[in-house]
Amino acid sequence: MYSASLDEGLDRPLTPLRNPLKSGKHGAQLLSCCNGLIWLGNSQHDLALWNPFTRSYKRIPAESVEKSNGLSDICHYSYGFGQESTRNDYTVVSITQFGRDIHGPPVTYEVKLYSLRSNCWRTVQGFPYLGYFVSRVGCFANDALHWLLTKYSSSGKDVKLVAFNLGKEEFQELTLPMYTESFDPSFLVVLQGCLCVLAKDSGCKLTIYAMKQYGARESWTKLCTIGNGDVPGVLECVWPLMYSKKGDKLLLVENLQDLIWL
Repeated sequence: MYSASLDEGLDRPLTPLRNPLKSGKHGAQLLSCCNGLIWLGNSQHDLALWNPFTRSYKRIPAESVEKSNGLSDICHYSYGFGQESTRNDYTVVSITQFGRDIHGPPVTYEVKLYSLRSNCWRTVQGFPYLGYFVSRVGCFANDALHWLLTKYSSSGKDVKLVAFNLGKEEFQELTLPMYTESFDPSFLVVLQGCLCVLAKDSGCKLTIYAMKQYGARESWTKLCTIGNGDVPGVLECVWPLMYSKKGDKLLLVENLQDLIWL
């Protein structure tokens, strides 16, 4: 794991960081981050919150999952990490999806919340939607975690933008930009302080929309469009990370390993 300055360019040497969960053959993965704190996990199911600048970290106790009767062991996990500002507490949210068989939709969910202050997990209200998460990792903005949720039916594909408010501990649905047949939302990210959605279209382009006023559908604004000729690799494998400090460059990641300034 390494750190780099946003404005010095990618040709400068990277600064190596010592990952506290990495040991021997077991690597560690950056799951999410918030306000400089990083949430880490490894193949041994160890979890930790890490401050790479002070080099301090705190291991998160293991989470227990209780499977409802009559359901299979087939499940999917989604999660998110953010700060609850009124209590100044950092929170991890874990959502487990259970289904009766591998081909059917999820039929029940378990939602658990970890508090850094209390250092324990607890179960919160159930998940009020049906579908599968487009991305396992929730995007933190405006004191809430956000996921894209997809559901298929005889009428076609339906995509929802679902938010979990960390203060109220409630789920709600937010509106997406005006939907068209060519609009396919696939990724959430925060750019310049705004919740953004990355959408693919049939013309082999990626368009980034920003919600300038949180919760207001009419505030969705197109930031930019990325075409095939703008990146060296496959466009479907490119995601935006952040703008430079000056706001004149967009940092992209390709195939989860190559960084590109656009």
